[in-house]
Amino acid sequence: MAHGPSRSTARTNRKVVYSLADSANGFFSIDSSSGIIILEKPLDREQQSSYSISVQATDQSPGQALSSLATVTITVLDINDNPPVFERRDYLVTVPEDTSPGTQVLVVFATSKDIGTNAEITYLIRSGNEQGKFRINPKTGSISVSEVLDFELRRTFYLVVEAKDGGTPALSAMATVNINLTDVNDNPPEFSQDVYSAVISEDALVGDSVTLLIAEDADSQPNGQIRFSIVNGDRDSEFAVDPVLGLVKVKKKLDRERVSGYSLLIQAVDSGVPAMSSTATVNIDISDVNDNSPVFTPANYTAVIQG
Repeated sequence: MAHGPSRSTARTNRKVVYSLADSANGFFSIDSSSGIIILEKPLDREQQSSYSISVQATDQSPGQALSSLATVTITVLDINDNPPVFERRDYLVTVPEDTSPGTQVLVVFATSKDIGTNAEITYLIRSGNEQGKFRINPKTGSISVSEVLDFELRRTFYLVVEAKDGGTPALSAMATVNINLTDVNDNPPEFSQDVYSAVISEDALVGDSVTLLIAEDADSQPNGQIRFSIVNGDRDSEFAVDPVLGLVKVKKKLDRERVSGYSLLIQAVDSGVPAMSSTATVNIDISDVNDNSPVFTPANYTAVIQG
């Protein structure tokens, strides 16, 4: 009478033992009885986003054991564990003060090693923009002028820009943007007064001072460098003005009996390109000195006396 395998042998043949033919460099192990795969080392999706391990199932036949292999692919999901990183910590840009609102001045850029919404960067200006002179595109990081700039009021801006990712909770990074304005010639010279008055004696010597003109330009050098010149009222070139100092002097001997007063138009021109200018009037009165003896007219008289 033939007999089949004993119940004991059948149970042994059905018993399966699990093992890893490839543990992905020790990152995983497997419970030999249940086949549960166990994580042995911390994962970092940014270093490796998936693993492929080979699982071997072997029966326990007392004769020749049989086995088979299966490949298990393990995908590592992302968490928000990497803050954004700016391509540089400090940005520097130089902008002319006449840059029109809406003009882009520079673009800041940050990236994240995470993926999906965890890597979606939003940009904002955290400080340094209290006057609202600039704005930043929250998606592109483009910084542009939002209001008229004025070098004479403020010439340097230090903006602190934040890049924030879309994770929960969000992670962020900071960068500094240094914006320096350059001067353009947008201010004409201004005289200390529109009309100057002076009195000088007609016996004044050549080179004597008449009056000092004062003019200032709000622009920086060289745009604010001023030169003076007489443009009208001195037909006979009897006066001169120092082009740098603005000092008006006598250039020729004066004669009150010929001309008793002058009205000079003096111009102040800056050194910008194109140049800007303004004018002031200098009224000069010539005071008389006793430099003419009496003269009989006619010079000879004839008188007849009758006795």
